[in-house]
Parts: sequence; C-alpha cells; structure tokens
Amino acid sequence: MSNLGLELKLPEPARVRGRHRPLGRILVDAGLIDQAALVHALEAQHVLDAPLGDILVAQGLVSRCRGDQGAGTSTSDPAGRS
Repeated sequence: MSNLGLELKLPEPARVRGRHRPLGRILVDAGLIDQAALVHALEAQHVLDAPLGDILVAQGLVSRCRGDQGAGTSTSDPAGRS
C-alpha cells in the first residue's frame, strides 16, 4: 500500500448566524461525542449520503430522541428507550 501523504484535518468551527448550530458541533460541545468520532461520522456521511444523526445512531454513539424531548440527546440507551 502506498503512502499518498493523506492528512485528515479536524473540522473548523462552523460560522453560523442566529441560533442554529450544526449537530456535530452541539454534540462535541456537550461532551456526548469526541472530535475523532465526529470526523469519522462526517467521513461516513460523505460516503453514505445519509443524515449525520442517523450515522451517529447506527454507530451507537448517540440514541435517537423524540421531538418532544427537546434538543437534548441521550447516550444511555442506543435503542432510544427511556
């Protein structure tokens, strides 16, 4: 296998107007996932063309939350059960 000099860079902080912030940034800032997990999930998102949240759930990093639970994300049960 040849070394192509491939170097992955960490994502830069998003510059977002208003109250909306990217999901990955919210999860990293809340300590629910680390930067490396976010980078890995974003790479998978690029390949799979799937929503980031679905990828993070499939990887077992977060659980799916219901809309009436607000913006909080739980890591206690990957199946999303309370």
